[in-house]
Order: sequence, then C-alpha cells, then structure tokens
Amino acid sequence: MTYKNIFIIFLIISFSVNFDGVAQKIKIKKGIISIDKNPVAKHEEQGLNTDIFYFLDGKKAFEVDFKSVTVSPTEAHQWLVMTSAEGEKTEIPYEVLTVSFNSKKILIHLLMEKYKIFTSQKLDADQLSIFFAEERESLSDQYLKAGMAAAEEAAKREEILGQYKPFVKEDGSIIFGGSFGSKIVGYVHYYKSSQQYAIKDLDGIQVAMTEKPQKMAQTTVFAKTYTDETFEFDRGSSTMLKSNFSRNFAQIFVEETVGRNYRLGREAKSHKAKMHQEKIIVAKENSVNLYKIKGYVINEDGEKINGDITAIFEPLDLNPQDGNDVLKSLNVIDKYGKYMSMTYLNDRGKTRTKEFKAKNAIEFCVDIDGQMQCYVGMQTKGNAMKKLMNASNLGFNNAYFYKRIYKLNEHQLLIKPDEASIYVIKVSDQSKAFMVDDRNNSNLSSALADYLSACSQLAKDIENEEFDLKNEENLKNILEEYQACL
Repeated sequence: MTYKNIFIIFLIISFSVNFDGVAQKIKIKKGIISIDKNPVAKHEEQGLNTDIFYFLDGKKAFEVDFKSVTVSPTEAHQWLVMTSAEGEKTEIPYEVLTVSFNSKKILIHLLMEKYKIFTSQKLDADQLSIFFAEERESLSDQYLKAGMAAAEEAAKREEILGQYKPFVKEDGSIIFGGSFGSKIVGYVHYYKSSQQYAIKDLDGIQVAMTEKPQKMAQTTVFAKTYTDETFEFDRGSSTMLKSNFSRNFAQIFVEETVGRNYRLGREAKSHKAKMHQEKIIVAKENSVNLYKIKGYVINEDGEKINGDITAIFEPLDLNPQDGNDVLKSLNVIDKYGKYMSMTYLNDRGKTRTKEFKAKNAIEFCVDIDGQMQCYVGMQTKGNAMKKLMNASNLGFNNAYFYKRIYKLNEHQLLIKPDEASIYVIKVSDQSKAFMVDDRNNSNLSSALADYLSACSQLAKDIENEEFDLKNEENLKNILEEYQACL
C-alpha cells in the first residue's frame, strides 16, 4: 500500500471533517515550501514514497521514506523513516493531524506541529539536530514483525478452514466438509432486534457473538468468544448488517471463528471443564488450605499418626476478579477450619482416611519446604458474634485450627490461617484460648487482663493499655512475662 493510497483512504473516511486552517497556510509551488507566505525550504519528490527536503540555500536537510504494512483488513501500520543529510536514521509514526488534499502538506504539518522542524519562518536546523539526536525505537522491526505474525496467523487460519471446510446452510445450521458435508457441528442464530449473530454449538453453548453495530452501514464487525477472545473483521459490503438473516454474513462469521480454532461440536463444554479444573488448581495454590501435605497428627489420646494431611480453612476463590461477595456469604456459615483429615496406612498396611475435629484439641503439623508448621485445635474466648453465628448454624462450638507462630513452654501464640490479623493467645493454665479479635484496644485489654489474672502485675499493665494488642511482638512479650510470673 503506497503513501498516496493511504492518503486517499484517509480522505474518503474524513471527507466530512472541516479542513484545518493550518494546513491551508502551507503551500508547495515549483519545489518551494511556503508557510504563511514565507518561503522556508525546498522539496523534491523521489518516487512514490520518498521526499527530500532542502534548506533554501540548496543544502540537503533530510529525507523521508513512507512505510506501511497491512496487519489485517481492518488494521495497517504506517510510519516514516527519517534520514539526515549525514546519514543518521530515526523512525516516527505517520500521523494525520490535519485534513488536506495534498499528502505533502499533511507530512509538513506533522513535522511542524509535533516535532517543530518547520516554523512559519524557516526549516529549523537546530531543532532538526535535536530531533535526530533523540533515541527512538525501531518501528520497522516492530511493525514488520507484526505484519509477519499476522501473515502467519492468516495462513494458519486458512489451513484450518481448508481442513474443516465449514459451511452455513440457509437454515443456519453449520456443517463441516463443505456444502456436501453432513456433519452438523453447530448453528448460527440471528437476533433481529439487536442485529447480532451468535454461533452456538451442539450443547447450546454460545461460542461467539457479534457486537451490536454502533452506526448505520457499519462494515467492521466486532465479535467475542466464550473464552473472552475478541476479534474483528471487515469484508466491505459483505459484512454490512442487513435487517434479516444473511447466509453470506453467517458464512463469513463462522469462517472467522473456526479459523481461530473454535471447532464447535462439543468442544466448548470440554474446554470449560478443563478451564474450571485449571481455576481450581490456581485457587488451591493461592489459598491457605492444605491439600495432601506430608505431616503428622497428635490425636486426643496423644497418639502420633503420620500421613497426608488435608485441611480446608477457606472456600476456593475461582474468580478473584469478580470480588468476594460469594465468599463472604460462605464465610458466614464458617465451617471452615473446624476439621482436618489424614490419609495414612494402618498397622496392616491398608490405606485409611480419618477426620479429626478441632474441638477435640487435636494438633497436627505439616512439612512446608522442609519446615514444620503446626496447627492446634482449640476453643477461644472472644469473638462473640462468631459464636452466635455458629449457634445459628448448629455449630454450637467456637473451636478452630489455629496456626502456631510462637511457643514458650506450653504457652502459645497463634493466628487464624485465613485471617492473619487475628491472633490467639493460649496459656497452659487456661482450658480455652483468648482471641485478639476486632474489638478496640481498650476492650481487648480489659478482657485479656481478666484472662491472664493469675499474673496480677502483668494483668494490671495490660488493663492500663501499656500494650498495643494488635502488635505481634507485644503479644510475644506478654507470654514471656506471663511465663516469668508463674
């Protein structure tokens, strides 16, 4: 596609736009460029796509080569390769900043308005030096690679179409094998009210759908597939939507879709199942849950059992970009973190799976990258609202598995695995643990002082709010002082 062809296409698209007054100030006559009636430079056209510019004294200033590569029927890249008189090269995008019937005026206007190479008085040598001194990316490499990739993609689509030979019948059914084929793989539906076409497979899954046209006589069609891939195509009048179903349009739409490797039939259902499994894998990796991790359990009888441990502390978030409203509603039930299971070999070498409950004061540890992480099942004081929710859901207990982060003799500091800001303190002379929940520091201090009342001075300091109870180091210090007090 030549410089002039691009220019003509632009004029066809933009014929209704008012002419920019600046463009009218530029004149080229007998090789002399004038701006606002002032001669500023000389110009020589060399071939279809090359222009040479000179200072008024005849000294060469720079050369411009127009380049273009077509990526698709709806997309093309145009750029300018600029070469100084000394042979320095740089590349800039070709931009049309004004409307004119003269492509040279459009070029000069670009160099004047955006790059300040031309002024109304002269071709600015100093600005030209600054222009060529600036480092820029190679648009030739970028656009030519895009063009090659597009050509390869187009060839691949043609190969796929040659393999399947999709054909749309007058009733909208899609068959593979050309017009004489017999294998129906899907259907094209036309929605007259919105002027949209949809391709559905044999399971009724919508494989692709066109967008509602935004203007009259629109020939560029935008479509979206069930995988959220978007694409566009333009076949001129053949893709201009009509009031009724068009077999020709449907054929083009199906070819564009199948060419992108959507094979219809029952592929979408299988693909969705695969994607769902992949989402589960990612969600598991991003969750705090434990899935079949090597470790051991110490049961209520103090017996140690080795095996693979699974513990679910939170529901899987399969669509994190959609927000967490569903997860929040699930967390109201809050049965997560109350149970864990282990798969192990019994004395006879038989595989067994057993469930353990947090309310039975179970402790288990798992090997995470060579480090043992331990969890302890216990009931807590505090978080009265959660107790009420448990009661309303027939839980009747406030026991969870908490992750231990610090241990001093039999005193422990733990966190809730799915809420790292929730701390739990457990001292050896109390049957229940104390939860440092979302109460303010004053209320927490009063309650914790009561919990640790066996150490009167420490309890007094806590009640006087000498500790920020949301600070992990403070909580460790409290356990150390409590141990020293006993």
